[in-house]
Amino acid sequence: MPLVAAATLAYAAGLLTGFGGAFMWTASAAIILVWRGARRPRERLALTAVAVAGLSTAVLARVEEAGCRDRLPSAGGWDVTFDGDATPGAFVPAHHSCGVAFRVAVETGRAESGALAHVAGEAAPTQRGVLISRAAVRQLRGPHILARWRAAVGRGIDAHFGADAPLVRALLIADMQELSPTLRSRFAAAGLSHMLSVSGLHVGLIAIAVSLLGQLARVRKRNVDVLVVAITILYVAVIGAPLPAVRAAVMLTAYSVSRAVQRPTSAWAVLAIGAMIPLSDARAVLDVGFQLSIVGMVALVAAGALSRRWAWLSQGGWRGTLYRGLAASTTATLLTAPLIAATFGRVSLVAPVSNLIAAPIIAVLQPMLFLGAILLPIGAAAQFVADASHPLIAAIDWVASIAAGLPGASLPVMADHLTIGLACAASAAFVVAAVTRFPGRSLLAGGACMAALAWRPLIPVRSAFTELHVLDVGQGDAIALRTTRGRWVLFDAGRDWQGGDEGQRDVIPYLAARGGPLVAFVLSHPHADHVGGAASTLRALTPIWYFDPGYAGGTTPYRLSLEQAR
Repeated sequence: MPLVAAATLAYAAGLLTGFGGAFMWTASAAIILVWRGARRPRERLALTAVAVAGLSTAVLARVEEAGCRDRLPSAGGWDVTFDGDATPGAFVPAHHSCGVAFRVAVETGRAESGALAHVAGEAAPTQRGVLISRAAVRQLRGPHILARWRAAVGRGIDAHFGADAPLVRALLIADMQELSPTLRSRFAAAGLSHMLSVSGLHVGLIAIAVSLLGQLARVRKRNVDVLVVAITILYVAVIGAPLPAVRAAVMLTAYSVSRAVQRPTSAWAVLAIGAMIPLSDARAVLDVGFQLSIVGMVALVAAGALSRRWAWLSQGGWRGTLYRGLAASTTATLLTAPLIAATFGRVSLVAPVSNLIAAPIIAVLQPMLFLGAILLPIGAAAQFVADASHPLIAAIDWVASIAAGLPGASLPVMADHLTIGLACAASAAFVVAAVTRFPGRSLLAGGACMAALAWRPLIPVRSAFTELHVLDVGQGDAIALRTTRGRWVLFDAGRDWQGGDEGQRDVIPYLAARGGPLVAFVLSHPHADHVGGAASTLRALTPIWYFDPGYAGGTTPYRLSLEQAR
């Protein structure tokens, strides 16, 4: 591994260790492996210093954010940047300059998306930031020109794509706010969630399309490369610079520069340069999209190494292409599974096949959508492209629907930190085995991790006391009783909302992190703030008993919980 890649990995591992959470132990193990892989004492000393720098940066960031989070609720007003249009009656996300997230319930005043505004209202701290209710909004500074361009593209998408607009917004300008919970769930079950957020896949397809157009126009190769990089950087800036897209743009620029100066470099080095974003923003290392983007690129490098080693993967023709595509899709699914399980509580089993089918569709659709965005000033031309894109949009949604509807398409999972650490370690061992000429030790280590992963649920959990855990779910209740044998009884599961619920967001991860089965769920009454998270909890934790007071009628989440229990 090149030194720049080792240094990037050591810094990221130091950051993850400092921030803590599910990947802390895996990050610590990565630091040890990188240190042992260094050949010279100077390299080991340098990598140790880099890891310590990452650890220190994360600790300082946590302290600063904690102080800011404690001070903000008691302030009289707040200057925040809105992530959506703030209008009376809207509930809009925003963020403070110190990184704390806000949710603002607007009562009076207006502010554009991307604008800096002063907000006054009733503040309450939450698990994920600060909630401002009955807010009075006063815009201080309008959005910058790139944000205005993005808003204009969004309005054009709404005007020309009709019912397809929410999906097109997600694919083209990284705006997922209007996606329905049903569509999100369908793509997640099919293993296609990564296609809903602009990442390296989308940026790469647009870059390839621009390159092909330049070659057809007989533009000089060097000029085409410059044009591709310039358009890619401008596109990523206009859509708000999401971290996966920034990573892709940086990698594309590094690759183009190395080729222009005729200095070929390792794929690991190019990936490391793209992964250096946490140098400027330490919390970027915690962004799930950024993590999945990096792991996906690692999977492609590993799959490429396997293709060069195994003859049946390196053969020509359509069969070789099919085999290599299936190998890359399967590798990406395996390596990203721990991240997806830790974040979403679900693992898709059909992802290798569904991605193989959906990839050609998105390869044609994404450049067409980009062309439609360019042609928005010409209404008739933009409408023609939008109409031509509709069959492809319907096709990719159809693939997601069919894949998600297959029996056993996805499995709900619950995993504590140690389980996630073992799964990440097994994935890392697989990558090492794929790229090295001597894979024996790596395969043995990965097999040991998988064996520990399989046997761990059978290890009994004991405690000297019966414990009562009162979960902070905001409005409503979720109270868990844990016996001395490590079994759980859960009373209520919090509220639900459009696109999620407390069961999925808080209750399941809380119980999973502490281990032990959920034996019984007890419902106090069928109001949505007590039963809203019940269906998700029952689906994931599968208790033996459901004690229900037996109210007639009831709310929609109450009926959903009964159907799930049945």
